[in-house]
Amino acid sequence: MTGVHINRVLKEMRGRGLITLHRQTLVVKAWDELIRASEFDGKYLHLQKRALG
Repeated sequence: MTGVHINRVLKEMRGRGLITLHRQTLVVKAWDELIRASEFDGKYLHLQKRALG
C-alpha cells in the first residue's frame, strides 16, 4: 500500500465519522459501522472467549 492510498482511505473514514486522528493517535469512533464498511469477518482469527477469574 502506498502512503497516498492510506491517506485517501483515512480521509474517507474521517469524513464518514468512523475515526478521528489526534496527535498521531487513531481513535475508532464507530466500531460497528467500521466493521460493516470494511466487510470485516473475524472468524479467520479463531478467537476464543476466556473465562474471567
